[in-house]
Formats: sequence, C-alpha cells, structure tokens
Amino acid sequence: NVDSSSNGQKVDLGKWASTYFTSTGFETTKTPFHIKVKDCPASVTNVAVLFDGARDQSDNTLLATTGGAAGVAIKLYEDDKSTAVSLGKVSKAKNVVAGATAGTGTADLEFFADYISTGAVTAGDANGTANFNMIYN
Repeated sequence: NVDSSSNGQKVDLGKWASTYFTSTGFETTKTPFHIKVKDCPASVTNVAVLFDGARDQSDNTLLATTGGAAGVAIKLYEDDKSTAVSLGKVSKAKNVVAGATAGTGTADLEFFADYISTGAVTAGDANGTANFNMIYN
C-alpha cells in the first residue's frame, strides 16, 4: 500500500527568475520528495515507480508545466540526483524492508525534481502534476 503521506504531496521547486535560465537545458536546484509503501507481504521484495502526466511539448520525457510560464518543464531524477526518470518509464527498483511481522514490509523511494529550460523562458507560475503507479517485484 502507498503510505497516505505520499499521495497528493506538493513539491515546492522554488521561485526562479526567468533570467536564471541562461540557455536551453539549464536546470535549477534539485528538490527531494519521497514515495513510501507499507504493509507489503513477504512475497513483495522490490518496488519501483512509473511516473506519468502531461508531457512537455518539446521533450516528452519531461513533465509539462501550467500557470503562465513558458520555456520551462519539470525533470525527475532517481535518488542519485543524476539519473533522469523519464515519464512513462519505470524507475529503478528499491528493496522492500521486511517488517517484524508478516505483511508489514516497507520501502522509502526518494526522488528529486527540478525545473529545466526547454527554450526561451518567460515568467509566470510553473506548476505540474505527476501521477504514479507502483510496480511490485
């Protein structure tokens, strides 16, 4: 089961001046977020995540933004902060930690997100919504 703290969470990527993005592909500071699972049976030993959502028009591996800003998208990363997680692709699997009693296994999957420029950036809100599915074993 996905821990209730993982559903509907908001990840604040901060406020950045449009002039910060000096060229296409320029990225902001990476912000961590977690997806936690609990109550896993002993038969579940690994868990991964499949992210999806509205895709950026210039790069369909990135999450599109809404709210007025242009030329910026959201990029997702594995816990190493360098391996990108593309929309529609399964993340690397994490081990489920067995609980003290049957059916109480847990896993804490850490990811990072940042803004990335996809063209000339214009100011405005840049919000995005990522959906996720859990992939077990």
